[in-house]
Amino acid sequence: MTASIDYCKNQGFPSIKISAQCYLDRFYKDLGFMATGEKYLEDGIPHQAMTLDF
Repeated sequence: MTASIDYCKNQGFPSIKISAQCYLDRFYKDLGFMATGEKYLEDGIPHQAMTLDF
């Protein structure tokens, strides 16, 4: 994940937006992502939108 984040930063992207499984909330927050919006089901698995702004 850190290599992907570094790549996006180096390419000049302003942010990363992901659809994250809710049970990985702490993992993504530790990387700097913030939850946005409501939680929802995707393929029967709870998800939430998350963003990481640079």
